[in-house]
Amino acid sequence: MIAVTAAVALGLSACAPPSGGTNGGGATEGQVTADAPRGVVDDAFQTGEGAVVVDLYSDASCPHCRDFDATAAEELQARIDAGEVTYRLHPMNYVSAKRADDTDFSTRVMNLLAVASDHGQADAIPAVYSALVAAQAPTLDDPMPDDDELVDLAQGAGLEVDDEMRDEIADGVWAAWVQAVNDRAVGQPIGDTGETLSGVPTLLIDGTRFDIRADGTDLARLQQTLDAATG
Repeated sequence: MIAVTAAVALGLSACAPPSGGTNGGGATEGQVTADAPRGVVDDAFQTGEGAVVVDLYSDASCPHCRDFDATAAEELQARIDAGEVTYRLHPMNYVSAKRADDTDFSTRVMNLLAVASDHGQADAIPAVYSALVAAQAPTLDDPMPDDDELVDLAQGAGLEVDDEMRDEIADGVWAAWVQAVNDRAVGQPIGDTGETLSGVPTLLIDGTRFDIRADGTDLARLQQTLDAATG
């Protein structure tokens, strides 16, 4: 499940898509629509209005995505709040199947974020995603959170969930859209890198891939890169 990311030849910090295809964990059952949620830009949940565009391709079932979020989320949120960064989270969902998760955790998390975006709460998405990706099961033998638990976590992270949103989360109204976004992204060119998306997490800063190494240097190098881009 290891892939090449950035210029790291060993690729020790990414979950690769399945060989031979882009199929994710399957759409959550229920009402679905392929139309994009409101607030989505270029197949991504967008937060902030800064001049520097940060694109993150991430999957809630990916342990490397969880670890990178724990490293980078606070810094990225600070840059959003400072008006320096426009943050785009690109939803991926193939890792659930790779981890033999039959609950479609990846899709369910991204469906919840899509509901949040569609209901005008895009600003809450970075914090909500951090709470949800941190809740992924620590081992393949542990259960993934169910939809009610996801809603509780999202509310704890600042999302205001009414009855309509709760129903849309349970029904997976954006599951088909999440799957379509995943399939449009895997194996396709990203940003100005001249490369294809070969694993998650993948981070672009103004179209250039950031080197995620998971060696303890990511935060300092991210701060330096953002300082240079925003300076």
